[in-house]
Amino acid sequence: MNDKLLRLADKKIEQMKHYNEITSQIIYEDIDGVGDLLDRRQEIITAMDGISVDMKQYVSDQTIERQEKINSVLQSKEINDLTDDLLELQVKIRTISKLKEEIIRNDRLATDRIKKLRDEAHAELVNSAKNKRTIDYCAPNSAAALNKGKKLNITN
Repeated sequence: MNDKLLRLADKKIEQMKHYNEITSQIIYEDIDGVGDLLDRRQEIITAMDGISVDMKQYVSDQTIERQEKINSVLQSKEINDLTDDLLELQVKIRTISKLKEEIIRNDRLATDRIKKLRDEAHAELVNSAKNKRTIDYCAPNSAAALNKGKKLNITN
C-alpha cells in the first residue's frame, strides 16, 4: 500500500489532537478569547474534512478487493490476515477512534461551560436591571430623574 493513506491518517490524528487542545483551552482557561478559539477549531474541522475527502479518494482509486479491506479497517472491523501496512493503518484508526471519544467528552464540557457563562451573564444583566441606580438612569421619566431635572430648571 502506498504510504499516502498512512500519512493522511497521521495528519488527521495531528489535527484531532490540535482540536482537542483548543477545546481544553475553552474548558479550563480564560474565557475572553473563546471566539478566537472557536474560529481556530472551525479551521481545523475544515482541514480534517479535506483529509477525509483525500482518504476517500485514495480508497476509491484502489481495486475493489483492496477497497473492501481498507474500508473494513477504516470502519474498525476486525480482519484477519492483514498486511503490515493495513495493520499499521488499523492502529492509526484505533487512535482516531479514541481521539473522537475524547473530543466528544471535551466538547460537552466546553459547551456546558459556555452555557454556564452565558447564564451567569444573563443573571447579572437581570440583576443590574433591578438595581435602583440603573432603573433611575434608564427611566428618564422616573421620579428621581424628574426631581433632578426640576432642580436644574430653577431660574433666578
